[in-house]
Amino acid sequence: MRRKHIKNISDSSSTCKKRRMKSNVLILGGAGFIGSNIAEWYVNAGWNVTVVDGLLEQTGGRIENIWNILHDIHFIQSRIEAYEPLHDLVHNNALIIDCMAWTAHNSALENPLYDIELNILSHLPLLDAVKDKSGIKIVFLGSRGQYGSPRVETITEDTPMVPEDIQGIDKVAAESYFRIYSKLYNIPVMSLRIGNCYGENQPVNGPDIGLVGTFIRSILDGKTIDIYDTARKRPVIYVKDLAEIVFRLGAVPLQGFHALNVCCWNIPIEDIMKTITETVGYGTYRKVDMPIHVRKTDIGYADFDCSVLKGMLGEIPVTPLGDSFRSTVDYFISQTVSG
Repeated sequence: MRRKHIKNISDSSSTCKKRRMKSNVLILGGAGFIGSNIAEWYVNAGWNVTVVDGLLEQTGGRIENIWNILHDIHFIQSRIEAYEPLHDLVHNNALIIDCMAWTAHNSALENPLYDIELNILSHLPLLDAVKDKSGIKIVFLGSRGQYGSPRVETITEDTPMVPEDIQGIDKVAAESYFRIYSKLYNIPVMSLRIGNCYGENQPVNGPDIGLVGTFIRSILDGKTIDIYDTARKRPVIYVKDLAEIVFRLGAVPLQGFHALNVCCWNIPIEDIMKTITETVGYGTYRKVDMPIHVRKTDIGYADFDCSVLKGMLGEIPVTPLGDSFRSTVDYFISQTVSG
């Protein structure tokens, strides 16, 4: 019954008439954690928003993530490679935000073929569909994990990418496809190498819910958290800040291929833990030696330089860390109660 309801919303003549009067954006993976927040930002800014998401197993794609904007968007529940009118769809949009991904670092080590399927192969139908069309700009969501653990003090966009895990490998491969297609077919592409993201609509259970999510989930479950090596830092970004950054970057005139490091904070992992415990009001952690299996895929100690992003946009949105953690904790609690 719900699927029929979605179809009626999408096909209503009043919605289609309204859509023709505004700028169009296509958000692939737009029912996922980050994609749904980006979709909401574009809706609030008055754009015509089309979301394509297969709501695939083990991904963050959920209809609940876009439920509050469902009447304001055109939602297509489909894998992109299974959507036959894809060529026509992409040609109706001058801006495409590609959020399609599987962000399960640990699970990807156990199931690399699924990671290839979602983090590489899913993007190729898009590139094939846009290669003969001028005037389409693509924003691709990559990852800090693409760099791996470089032996540098600070990671810039020019730092060589030598990933330490499967997801990082496949993100580099996907970005490489975008770079090559950009060069061959004159497609403007911006690839965002994003730090650890957290906030509303993120998965709240399971082994792969991100650094901040794992800390919050463990604290709420009354577990003591192990901290490895207090010198380790991580770049983090609140999803609402990221959504605004993506929106503003979408308006930047662009030619060719460009990669950007994206984060708001470079912060020691111990400080992240302390801030979360202060936000929740309780929680304990202990400092222990890093296990061998963690060390093998650890991404190191380097700072993550985002000065190119700041130079492009000027001031970037930065929600105070405590406030963003408070919102994320509240979301985790709400999902626990509703679940």
